[in-house]
Amino acid sequence: MRKVSHFGVVIIAILFSGCASVAAPQVSNRERSWEEIAPQSHPVVKIAEKLKGSPYRYGGFTPEGFDCSGFVYYAYRQVGKTIPRTTKAQFRASKRLAIEDAQPGDLLFFRINARKLSHVGLYAGNGRFIHASTSRKQIADASLDDTYWNKRLIGVGRIP
Repeated sequence: MRKVSHFGVVIIAILFSGCASVAAPQVSNRERSWEEIAPQSHPVVKIAEKLKGSPYRYGGFTPEGFDCSGFVYYAYRQVGKTIPRTTKAQFRASKRLAIEDAQPGDLLFFRINARKLSHVGLYAGNGRFIHASTSRKQIADASLDDTYWNKRLIGVGRIP
C-alpha cells in the first residue's frame, strides 16, 4: 500500500473542490428597464415610483396634482415623516451632502431660474431622480447625466 503525502492530499482536495462550486449567474444582454435597475431601498422611493404619471399642478401636494416640493412633502408624509412644504424650507431642513454620497430618498436641489433655488426632486439611485416635471406635466423620472439637470444641480440634502 502506497502512502500519500500531506502535500498530495492538499493537491487532490484543491482539484476536486471545484466540483462543488456554484455556477456563475447568467447575464442577460437585453436592455433592462428603469424599473428593473432602480434601487428602491428607501420607502420614499417606493412611494415616488407609484406616483409617477400623477399630474403636475402648481401649489399641489396631493395625487390630484403636485408641484415639486409638494410631491416630496407628500412622499415623505406617506412614510410617516413630516417635512417642510416648500423647496426653500426643505433645503434648510436637510443636511448637505456631496453628490457622491447621495442615497435613494435624498433630496436634489436645482436652480432653474438663474438666481434662486427653485426645484427639488427625490434621488432614486444610479444617477436618476423622480420629480414633478413641468415640461412633461406629471411626476416623472430624469437623469443627472442630462446636461440640463446636471448644470443646474446646486445641492444634495438628507432629511434627518
